Amino acid sequence: MSAQLRQEEIDELRAAFDSFDADGSGSISHDELAKMLTQISPHQRLTKDQIILMVKTFDKNGDNQIDFQEFMDMMLSVQRNKDDELSDVFSFFDKDNSGTITAEEIMNVMRSLGERVTLEECQLMVKSVDVDGSGNIDKDEFFKMMRNGFEVQHLD
Repeated sequence: MSAQLRQEEIDELRAAFDSFDADGSGSISHDELAKMLTQISPHQRLTKDQIILMVKTFDKNGDNQIDFQEFMDMMLSVQRNKDDELSDVFSFFDKDNSGTITAEEIMNVMRSLGERVTLEECQLMVKSVDVDGSGNIDKDEFFKMMRNGFEVQHLD
């Protein structure tokens, strides 16, 4: 799976891995993983059994720890799950299955959710994230927006 990563991404993962490998052993123990997850998401506590299961899921060599290759596989799995969720949300907006989201589709979904929005406001939303100038939001633009957040830029 690591072949899917650029060297820059591998270097970032290495830095993250090293920061959580508190004892410098070259692998992350159950305790180090628990500490890592608490730092990343302090409001969500996993039980010891959940952490053990997580280690077992990604521990390919059976040493009850996560080495760097296993860590990369774990991070890719997490990213893939997030991408699947984002694809589902994209499909929710892309009512005509065209592969893009129009201002009209945004307006219809928002209104169905009880939001009072105008077509002009939705066009402004699209323009704020429409990098290629197509007038629609494609999947790449949508993923980028959802990962990085977006800020509506006012038209002058």
